[in-house]
Amino acid sequence: MKEAAARRSVTSAADSWSSGDGSIFSEHLNTGADFPVSDGNLDIRKLALQPSFQPHDDEQYHVNDLLKYHDRNFIQNAYRAILKRGPDPAGSSGFLEGLRSGHLNKIDILARLRFSAEGRAKRVRIEGLLAPAAVRMAYRVPLIGYLLNLVVGILRLPIMIRSQRQFEAQVQAQQEMFVEHVNHVGRSLQGQAREVSALLSSHSEAVDQLSEQLQQQINELRDEQAATREMILNRIAERTS
Repeated sequence: MKEAAARRSVTSAADSWSSGDGSIFSEHLNTGADFPVSDGNLDIRKLALQPSFQPHDDEQYHVNDLLKYHDRNFIQNAYRAILKRGPDPAGSSGFLEGLRSGHLNKIDILARLRFSAEGRAKRVRIEGLLAPAAVRMAYRVPLIGYLLNLVVGILRLPIMIRSQRQFEAQVQAQQEMFVEHVNHVGRSLQGQAREVSALLSSHSEAVDQLSEQLQQQINELRDEQAATREMILNRIAERTS
């Protein structure tokens, strides 16, 4: 009976470790309270250097509504406003190359879109476009165009100086906005890094606790096995004596 009791003791200890107290694995791995998880969201705001564009329901614009955009955004918004669609690759690349090279200006592009066959079919009204478009066409007349361009350039000199100052102020404001955005992203990433560090520290503490408890269970099992072995040896000695 003592041998049977000893076997039951060993079996009970093994079962206790594997299915009873051994549930510590599931407690630590499945319980969200033991391992807090960050939602991982970064507070990073979208950086926009130009205002957003919304097509007008009445299909009427002032030329300044489109001239305030620049480069690729200007071409995309001009297509959306005048032709009511996005730019095709060939037209977009041609206009963008002309704009960046100085061969075309924004008035040229707006006029070509508005007075094209597709633009006339769309019948979108662009107030303030006709006069500057006519002047731009006159610039292309030999000799007369050169003289007209010179006269208009002299008359527009104060406006050009003011525009240059506005442009410099705008560039400075955009640089400050960009720097602030980069600093904000840096602060957000630092906060996220602190959360990750705290999470890893919490996991490390839980793993250490789990290791200690597991080692304690192993030691208890060894002690029980040693006691059982000693009891069996004593029983065998009693029978052989």
